Amino acid sequence: MLLENHIVESVSQYLKNNGFELKQQLLSTEKGDDIIAVHNKTKTNIFIEAKGETSAVVTSKRYGKPFSKSQVKDHVANAFYRAAKMLDENGDSCLVGIALPQNSDHQDVVRAIQKSLKKMKIEVFWVNSNREVVVANHWNIWT
Repeated sequence: MLLENHIVESVSQYLKNNGFELKQQLLSTEKGDDIIAVHNKTKTNIFIEAKGETSAVVTSKRYGKPFSKSQVKDHVANAFYRAAKMLDENGDSCLVGIALPQNSDHQDVVRAIQKSLKKMKIEVFWVNSNREVVVANHWNIWT
């Protein structure tokens, strides 16, 4: 099961490999934007909100168990809200995204808001069980 920290680590490494310099990479216990990076050539700032597929709290009843469909919906809704807020806070010159585990529940929920994500240019970073990253390409910058 992918914890939020695994998602953040995987996407951060993906960004480094694709011409970004990391400015911030937070643990799930820290408050703030999970990932902040700047593109080395364009100097574009990006902000990413990440969610895991199970609780990171060892003492939680959900630890090691996948979130329910309603919890997944809440997490995606919160990530979508946070991405929209990051756009408002940082202006049109930045790019924002959400990073999620690539599983059927998350994909189903994202599919329902796919048009809005694309229209708002909110990138979706999918992290699979091997911690590989697949990008939805809403920014149109990935090769």
